[in-house]
Amino acid sequence: HITGKPCDGVSLEEAEQAVWEELEKLKHEPIDPRELEKVKNRYESEQIFSNINYLNVATNLAFFELIGRAEDINHEVEKYRAVTAERIKEVAQRTFVRENCSVLYYKAKK
Repeated sequence: HITGKPCDGVSLEEAEQAVWEELEKLKHEPIDPRELEKVKNRYESEQIFSNINYLNVATNLAFFELIGRAEDINHEVEKYRAVTAERIKEVAQRTFVRENCSVLYYKAKK
């Protein structure tokens, strides 16, 4: 699920093309290990801080129970930490193809 809102003066078609260009980079260019580590760190910190609030913990536990087992919440960060740049590239090559895509433009009334 990719969303975006173009800046003033940029058409929706131009914005879509820019998104496809970025997805092509994911498919073909190496991912900077520092950037990947930053994303992993950010995810881990978001998980830690979101679980400070009891309501968030309850919601997360309910979600994990819904999709399988509540105990899996304890391994979520480990799964994200295990992601490699090569794996991202492999999945991107299979996933980000135009034939798999549905594009929806929301236009404001004039």
